[in-house]
Order: sequence, then structure tokens, then C-alpha cells
Amino acid sequence: MKHLKCFLTTLLLVYSCFISAQESNKTVAVSSSSNGYSGAVVIPETVKLWSTVYSVDAIADEAFFSSGITSISMPNSVTKIGNDAFSSCSGLTDITIPDCLVSIGDRAFYNCRGITGIVIPENVRSIGIAAFYQCKKLSTVTVNSKTPPTAKSNAFLDVK
Repeated sequence: MKHLKCFLTTLLLVYSCFISAQESNKTVAVSSSSNGYSGAVVIPETVKLWSTVYSVDAIADEAFFSSGITSISMPNSVTKIGNDAFSSCSGLTDITIPDCLVSIGDRAFYNCRGITGIVIPENVRSIGIAAFYQCKKLSTVTVNSKTPPTAKSNAFLDVK
């Protein structure tokens, strides 16, 4: 795995970020920011670095930890949200979770006090420990699956 610097364009702003690239399967994970994120963020489905196109398949651990984002939109190529990926994003109010998502990591949305509702797509199989813990305004959780995902301990503790 190598770490590469890339740029995300979101609402006409360019943010510098780091991604972890898997050369063997041409995938990347959004993993951190050198200058912090804020406002509305749209993750692209692919990223071109030099002459190689990579599919964005994950949001890495702590990628947006305690950032100033207000909304996040992820493409259908994302299958995993890492541990603490959006933890303590107090201004986060709007989340678009992709249909292909399979797992939500531990504390992924911990202490995101602005979230009022969330739709868990059909393919989600696991929701990590305290994934939505202390999302104080979270009052609606819709699960779009006949078989509910496995929710680990305290996944929805201390919500509305």
C-alpha cells in the first residue's frame, strides 16, 4: 500500500487529502486531510493519479475526524466506513450512504450531534461499536433490508 496525495473537488473548492492506494486492485481509501475539511463534501467515485484511475472504495479510520463538514455524499463504490471516520463532526447534518456499503466502523459517527435521520442501505451487514453513540438528535433510523445488519454494542446508545 502506498500513500499518495490527491485533491478532492467539492463545491468548487479543492481540498488536499491523502489516500491509501492498493496497486493490485486499483482502489483507494480517503484517509486524511492536510488542511481539514469543512462544508459540503462529495467523494468522487474514481481518482486519477498520474495515468492510473483508482476506484474509491473506503473512507479510512479518522478520515474526517472532528472536521467542520456539514454534509457528506459518498459514491456507490464505497463499501466500508472506517473506525471514527466522521467521529465528532458536530456540524454534520446530512449523510448520503451508498447502496453498496457493507460495514460501518466502530464510532464512525460518534458524537455527530446534528444528524437527525439515517438510512441504512440493504447491503450493510455490520454496524460497529458505538457507531452512532451520542448522536443526540438522531430520531429516525431506516433499515432497507429484510435481514437487519448486526449492530455491535452501544451502536445507537444515547440517541433521541
